[in-house]
Amino acid sequence: MDNSKNEITLSQLIRVFQKSLKKALICVIIVCIAVSALALALREIVGTTVFSTGVRYNSKIYSQNANNNVTEEFVLTTFSKNKTKIAVNAAKTVFTDESKLSIAYADKLADCLSISVSTSQVSLDNTHETVVYDIVFEAKRSLDISSNMAKNLLDEIAKQSSIILVEESKLNAKKENTVFTTTILDYNTAAMAEVEELLKVANSLYDRTNAMYASLTSSLVMESEAKSYSNKATGKTFVSLAEELRTVSGEIENMQAYIVKNGVTDNISSLQEYVNYDKIKSQTDSANYEQVSQANIELSKNYNSAFSQTKGANESNITVDDSAFRELVSKANEALYLKNAAERKLAVYNNIALPSAADASKKDYVKQSLIASADKLKTIINEYNDTANQYAQDKYVISETEIVSTAFEYKENSLSIKMIVLLVIVSAFITFAIVYIKAFGKMKKNGELDEAESTADTDATEKE
Repeated sequence: MDNSKNEITLSQLIRVFQKSLKKALICVIIVCIAVSALALALREIVGTTVFSTGVRYNSKIYSQNANNNVTEEFVLTTFSKNKTKIAVNAAKTVFTDESKLSIAYADKLADCLSISVSTSQVSLDNTHETVVYDIVFEAKRSLDISSNMAKNLLDEIAKQSSIILVEESKLNAKKENTVFTTTILDYNTAAMAEVEELLKVANSLYDRTNAMYASLTSSLVMESEAKSYSNKATGKTFVSLAEELRTVSGEIENMQAYIVKNGVTDNISSLQEYVNYDKIKSQTDSANYEQVSQANIELSKNYNSAFSQTKGANESNITVDDSAFRELVSKANEALYLKNAAERKLAVYNNIALPSAADASKKDYVKQSLIASADKLKTIINEYNDTANQYAQDKYVISETEIVSTAFEYKENSLSIKMIVLLVIVSAFITFAIVYIKAFGKMKKNGELDEAESTADTDATEKE
């Protein structure tokens, strides 16, 4: 069998190409135009109308503990958690149709909402950070709302987002404010003075006052930037409140010495028994606080070899900005101050001898003095709590919000221009291939390829 007739030669392929080229090009052009038009129409049909707006939030920056500030993560997470609530509040303002005021519809709206960081900028004095967020609303056809209504809805969503984020940041402030914890004076000094030894009442006030002072001053080691923070109403700072605590502590110390020196009690034996007990307790407290202070000082040396202890509490040299180091210094200073407070009380017992007889005539004077000191302590505590809350609000709460742009509309499509171009190219290639194959089959059937081959052979012979 002769297989030469079944073989395709180069001259045959060229012949087919030459004869079908014009037709192929026409078909390719027609197909490309049709595919492009169809793809662009489909792109418009399946494309989603999207609306976007921008919201700017300001918050304070604290370099010592930046992780506790109003962070981008907090805003993004809080928005995501409250999307349905935001949608409900916005829908109440924009819609009148009852079907669009339901929770189910709000859930649909929430599914179409997203937020992302657009820009972030820190102020020149490094005290504030301004972040602009883009809130995007994908207006799906199933929501059945017009473009104008969608724009109005997104503008309202931006407003509601700001309101809710500020409120959530306030709640977060209460959770995060662990440095300056609020406190109370949880006993009645006047009532105690009626049933307890007055020296015991004085010591209770003394211990509470010094514990608060030690806690406050150690907190200022952890957050040194708070030293200059002042109460908006009173103008007092944490430092000035600490000084007031020291003044009250001094008044109570004077009263302790007065009680012991004058034997202010109904029963001198009972007072002597209490002094003996509290002397041992104070010695134990002093030794324990000394141990805690030294332990933290030794640990702190791992963080800063230049650490050195000075005479006063809260006056250690700090040359590194490290939270772990600061916490150790804070604990060391707190224990050191409480050790010194215990030793000052011991000094009263060691330097002043109890008289042999009780003097109950001075009890009223001592009671009034202790009640006055307790009232001062309560006032300081209230002012401290108020200042601590204000500080937390300023530190953790979004301080300013602004909608920087009204909602604007654009189309978002899954079928991109690149995909359309690629589709047109593939269609053109397939069309050209189909036209060429059909032309080849037709020419072969009509015997045109055999004629072309014979002509090629004759030309070759003549050349020889």
